[in-house]
Amino acid sequence: MRNYELLMAIYDRCPDFRHREYTFDQLFDRCLDIRDMIASERPEIAKAHPDYNRKTDLELYMEEKGDSFWKGGYIEKWN
Repeated sequence: MRNYELLMAIYDRCPDFRHREYTFDQLFDRCLDIRDMIASERPEIAKAHPDYNRKTDLELYMEEKGDSFWKGGYIEKWN
């Protein structure tokens, strides 16, 4: 993918608040999509960032909680 095509793909994933509202989960998902897009197309850029392999706080929290936060079809209140 050329630089221009990569930038257009990134801009397509950016939320447009003029037309709708987004949940935190949707925004977080789009950020991860953009991060993954850059890492797959331009690994040299991603590896140059000091936090390249660092997991986000939310990812660490979800790993710690595992699937146990789902209880009977609803999300258990997080402590």
